Amino acid sequence: MHTSKLSFVIFLIVGLLICVAVQKSFAQVGFRVNYNYMNPTGEMGNTIQEAHGVNLEGTYHLKQTPITLGVDFGFGRYGAHRDFSTPIVFNNRTINNQNLEVRSELLSGFFTAKIDLYPQGIIQPYLNAKIGWQLLYSRFFFDGLNRSEREIMSDHALTGGLGGGIKISLSKIFGLQLDAFNNVFLNLEANYLLGSQVNYLSVNPPNDQVQPTHNNGFGNVYKTRNQLTEIKIGFGFGF
Repeated sequence: MHTSKLSFVIFLIVGLLICVAVQKSFAQVGFRVNYNYMNPTGEMGNTIQEAHGVNLEGTYHLKQTPITLGVDFGFGRYGAHRDFSTPIVFNNRTINNQNLEVRSELLSGFFTAKIDLYPQGIIQPYLNAKIGWQLLYSRFFFDGLNRSEREIMSDHALTGGLGGGIKISLSKIFGLQLDAFNNVFLNLEANYLLGSQVNYLSVNPPNDQVQPTHNNGFGNVYKTRNQLTEIKIGFGFGF
């Protein structure tokens, strides 16, 4: 998973450099902080639970256009399991089930493009498109004096999304202004995400309608299309 994490760090640095460069030329820079809910659909919806997490998006608005570009980073957890009744056999090792926890999480990195439909209103609708990667990974932990962490598996999927949202302008309602930003707003957004095939672990699948590729000792391993709907609720600063 270290290579995948490095890729996300590089993605973040490149995105920030783009934001800085554009800010110095012709764009208005902002950011959004959101609670992020991701609900798997299709075959994936039969294998893992929904994910809850956080989302941060840096944006820059192209002057005299309705277009806002950005970089979007998210984190969510779709599984945490402690109730293992017997020791786990994994990679020819026996792992004690006492104080054992398995966590399954998701990292996202996207380039985004938004088109504002009515930016002059109090309620400002927009369309959204995004393309990037999602990384699904699972680890196990031991609680205690010497806490250890081990990777179980990880995989990533090229993923695209379409959706839309609304900004509710607090600046227009309450006259709220910040020196660096001309609009402070509540942000509500929903997207449909569809990506390539991805492998992932599910300790407690919602049902058994999808055949796993194998069981690795901790739980079933599945390979399906990366397919989710996401809802973001938060605050934004900028255009």
